[in-house]
Amino acid sequence: MSQYYVKKKGWRYNFQINKKRYTGGFYETKNEAKREEFLRREELNNPDGNRKDISFLELTNLRLDKLERKQTKKYYKENVYMAKKWYREWGETPCSQITTEMIEDYLDRRSEKSASSANYEKTCLKTTFNFGIKKKLCKYDPVVGIEDYDYEKKEKFIPTPKQIDKVIKKAKPEQKDYLTVLRFTLARMSEVNKLQWKDVDFKNCCLTLYSKKKKGGKRTPRKIYMVEELLEVLKRRYKQRYPEMPWVFWHRYWSKKHKCFIKGRYKDRKHFMRTVCDKAKVKYFRFHSLRHSGASVLASDKETSLPEIQAVLGHDRATTTDTYIKEITGSTKKTMNKLKKMTHKLAHQEENDEQET
Repeated sequence: MSQYYVKKKGWRYNFQINKKRYTGGFYETKNEAKREEFLRREELNNPDGNRKDISFLELTNLRLDKLERKQTKKYYKENVYMAKKWYREWGETPCSQITTEMIEDYLDRRSEKSASSANYEKTCLKTTFNFGIKKKLCKYDPVVGIEDYDYEKKEKFIPTPKQIDKVIKKAKPEQKDYLTVLRFTLARMSEVNKLQWKDVDFKNCCLTLYSKKKKGGKRTPRKIYMVEELLEVLKRRYKQRYPEMPWVFWHRYWSKKHKCFIKGRYKDRKHFMRTVCDKAKVKYFRFHSLRHSGASVLASDKETSLPEIQAVLGHDRATTTDTYIKEITGSTKKTMNKLKKMTHKLAHQEENDEQET
């Protein structure tokens, strides 16, 4: 067996050519060890560098292996879905034979249905070929030079503090808690779904959120100060918690895989929002709009700087979320208190305006 596992270290490869032994490691998975062994053999068998070209199918599968380990399940599934379509186009065609014209023809057809989807696939295709270039599996990127497709962006509805108040009032108790945590952490839905009691520090009045929305898919933390409303919700839930459940939010649901009811953390709770918004007579919005709304509230306060808002949202720069902040200090206490103050102030102001009219 040319690949083998070393406990606590990882996978290695080991083979002989002309009675000379070659080894390498350590790798996280057996597939990585196989790939590196293949590349090493190709290098030895073709010292002039004219090795066999990798097929598009092989390249895509290698990238998907990496995404499955490093990225979120959602992003991985999206790429698997696109890869199936790409396979129908190019299959096992060698990467060197895939031209810019072939890529552009495919994207043109995709843009007829959705220009934004075509742009997204273009980005993912570019990332796939750059992955191959970085790993020395292919020589060039045929996506280079293809321009983005123009499309009209729909204006995103951002609820006001008053509208959010109305929605929360019409929500059920469990839903109210969930929305309050989202509102006063400005967290992503996935971050709140994964929130565990070990991440909540009542003593220092802060909680830690983890995200994989960074370059390389690293799970990175950021600390958020807990304002009174948030603290009240979490303290009450902590008293009522089940000791065997580590998550702040969990439920009992039917598992198709296990064919029985099981208990686990929240995964997707967006379905109740349409019902609650209808009851409150507020235009439908989803959880992520709470992040936009909170950021808008903070931006309306002239004393709140852009870096303070970025720190709470988990951004390192205004234009991207690829990088992360290694440590969030007590500065978020000031920012989150501003969020609470401005939220209530704007909601009250809206209510007065309605009464006057």
